[in-house]
Amino acid sequence: MIFSKENVDDLNAVISVKVVPEDYQPKVEKAIKEYARKAQVPGFRKGMVPAGMIKKMYGKSLMVDEINKLLSESVHNYIVENKFDLLGHALPRTMIEAIDWDNQNEFTFQYDVAFAPSFALDLTGEAFTKKVVKFSDALVDDNVRNIAKRYGKVTNPSSVEKDDMVYLDFTELDADGSVKVDGIFKNSPIALDTIPSDEARNQFIGKEIGFTTQLNPVSLITKPEELSYVLGIKADEVDAVSSNFEVKITNISRLSPADLNVEFFEKIYGASVTTEEQFREKVIQELKMMFASDSEKMLINDIQKRLLEKTNLQLPSTFLKRWLKAVNEKPLTDEQIEKEWPAYENSTRWQLIETKLLTENNITVTDAEAKEHVEGLIRKQFEQYNMMEIDDAMLQDTVKNVLKNEDERRKLYQSLYDAKLMTLYQMKCTIAEQEMDEKDFYK
Repeated sequence: MIFSKENVDDLNAVISVKVVPEDYQPKVEKAIKEYARKAQVPGFRKGMVPAGMIKKMYGKSLMVDEINKLLSESVHNYIVENKFDLLGHALPRTMIEAIDWDNQNEFTFQYDVAFAPSFALDLTGEAFTKKVVKFSDALVDDNVRNIAKRYGKVTNPSSVEKDDMVYLDFTELDADGSVKVDGIFKNSPIALDTIPSDEARNQFIGKEIGFTTQLNPVSLITKPEELSYVLGIKADEVDAVSSNFEVKITNISRLSPADLNVEFFEKIYGASVTTEEQFREKVIQELKMMFASDSEKMLINDIQKRLLEKTNLQLPSTFLKRWLKAVNEKPLTDEQIEKEWPAYENSTRWQLIETKLLTENNITVTDAEAKEHVEGLIRKQFEQYNMMEIDDAMLQDTVKNVLKNEDERRKLYQSLYDAKLMTLYQMKCTIAEQEMDEKDFYK
């Protein structure tokens, strides 16, 4: 077999392969003999069919199969031996159906290939700002209250307060104020704190079950999809709602926060937490973990954005779009590919940058590190339920099951690589912290 490569541009090339009878004929002869040994042809015992008959009947199809196998293996080996850094894999230019198999015995096949762009990357001198939440007593107080509400009790008070849920009968009226025949009637709950208008919300505060008023529901609910649910009508019927409704309070629901006592503390964190001070400390620990994780995610996003802009990698987009269409299990239209292309392009660029950072800095994740990390995660889970003593056999079985799951294993290794990359950023770049309150942080 004779291979040659012709560069189209910096990122694209065509690989040509010339195949002559000496390359494939021995394989075809062997395939014919194997087929003759297994073939069942009327008039012949199994294994006794003459090779000449098999060649006449199936020789062409067997030749096509053997040449296909030969090409697949040899093109792969050629790429590996020449250390081509490809994106995707080789795509055939030559269509098998277009070859004159009856009259040709020498063939030239061509494959399109695309190379990963070469680039330099230096983190030295890069500076980033890590946004962190400024801790305060008010922040802790808010989270304590939210947890207490989450585990609170529902009561049905006699009059409405600002954070209550009210159950309302909505009855559609005619222009003269009478009940509309075949009009809308629906009972639905509405949380008062979701009503955008102070005036609309205040007309219910202090009122009791049985209170009735007239209004247009649009004054209570502005989002069409929510109004559709509340009135029990289709989404395309919402715009037609213009008349007043009689609105009657039929029930009141209030979520009362749980009492901050030993029973509540133990319910959330187990027997190790018995005082409000210990409870607040646990809440602070969880907040710190949550904010630290979110801070790091934002920092990584900023780093990725900077490096993507800095390298400005050009990709062989025409080839990759064709490759995506060829390898996808489900048929993809050109419109679908164009729609998803910006996200795929950015993802591919980042994979190239990430691979370069890992390779040039000799960053690896070993199976032993993965196993140790999983063990640590499992121990933490057990500790949350105050199970400090863990049977080692059970622990190892759990670790094996986690690592056996390909999806979980992939996520685990990626998280370990991400952690090592973060260490690299901290070593190579300047990272300053900027404190801000919680609202600005999440904004």
